[in-house]
Amino acid sequence: MGDPLFPRHSVWPAVDHLIDADTLAVVERDAAAADVRGAVADEVMRAIKDTGYCGLPIPAAFGGSAASLVECCAVQRALGRVNPGLAVALNMHLFSVGVLVEHWRARQDESWLLMEAVATQRRLVANAFAEPALAGALSRSTCVAVRGDTTWTISGTKTPCSLARRADLVCFQAEVDGSDGELVLCLVPLDAEGVRAHASWDALGMRCSESDTLVFEECRVPDQLVFHRGRQAADGAGTGPLTAGLVWFCLTIAAVYLGLAERALGETAAGLHQAKVRPLGAGRHELTSYQAEFGALVSRLAVLDAACESAARVATTGPGGAAAALDLALAVKHEVCQGTHEIVNAACGLTGAGAYRNDSPMSRLLRDSVAARFHPPTRQATTQILGRRALGLPAPLELFEVPADHDRLLDRINGHHPARVTS
Repeated sequence: MGDPLFPRHSVWPAVDHLIDADTLAVVERDAAAADVRGAVADEVMRAIKDTGYCGLPIPAAFGGSAASLVECCAVQRALGRVNPGLAVALNMHLFSVGVLVEHWRARQDESWLLMEAVATQRRLVANAFAEPALAGALSRSTCVAVRGDTTWTISGTKTPCSLARRADLVCFQAEVDGSDGELVLCLVPLDAEGVRAHASWDALGMRCSESDTLVFEECRVPDQLVFHRGRQAADGAGTGPLTAGLVWFCLTIAAVYLGLAERALGETAAGLHQAKVRPLGAGRHELTSYQAEFGALVSRLAVLDAACESAARVATTGPGGAAAALDLALAVKHEVCQGTHEIVNAACGLTGAGAYRNDSPMSRLLRDSVAARFHPPTRQATTQILGRRALGLPAPLELFEVPADHDRLLDRINGHHPARVTS
């Protein structure tokens, strides 16, 4: 696992009480093999569950560890150092539980029963918010929810969905039939009638995230498993669970990539000490050009770390709760996802041609870092959301363009801001 780059000056809190070194060692030992086979070993998942990870952010009153968002980010960063693919997969569980926690904090309703079940029964929750043809939008769905007397009937496809064939439960959104944008958020067992998972993940990197496909075929969801119903505000504001959940996702997934980048720099430091430049009679680590370039990468990682921790602290302790930190969270995720890939790419250049070998840890880390650009909201949507919000314009949490049915889109936006947008 190696020593961290910033052991004395880390901005992150110690989280040994939430995920211990022995568990991280188990995860690390399986990382290379998991990448080859495209799946995590069963004993690794058992070790993770045994730490209490499933209930990490759930209040202690309901059997959880009551970890703050800052602590959850620190855990994800530690996992990202030892196995980024598994860390990304587990992050989807953390995102789902974060949405549930934020909903309960706002409503204080019976959703605590769902949280208690997740924490005390060590239930792993898959997150099925991603869908084909949504361009990364989280506040929409092509899945249709039809209201019945005491149940909802839901049909549609979700992909990619990490741990789709391994998790116990799945958290997902579906659009209420005929509502033009009203969503229901559900938490259902993966073995429920009408839910089918099939293998579809064979990717360049993050291979052991097991991000397969879920199909809902007239799945009947009882009212008690629908923990939220509502419409996302067109400007992305408010304290709804989707907005707060997006903050959780942006910051925890950013932390995973920060851990990945630190591991890449740790591997690079070791390689620079071992590599000799025979014509100069020196090791690479002794050459000032390599020292300066490596130092620039360390500097960039330190700044990104500080930004992520600061945003998580604001979301944890600032007025207005997690949702109030939306702009910070989006900006941090955008910069971290771009910056960490660039750090790893440059680190491979410092390491030399050996980084290009399939059996090199740097090769795996480089492939894994590419996945950062695909997490929603996408780069185009994120920068547009931030720009529109800063300019005082409506900014739904998705890519805002003028499609062929622009009149319908304007009507939707005008329904929330009739005085601010005109055709």
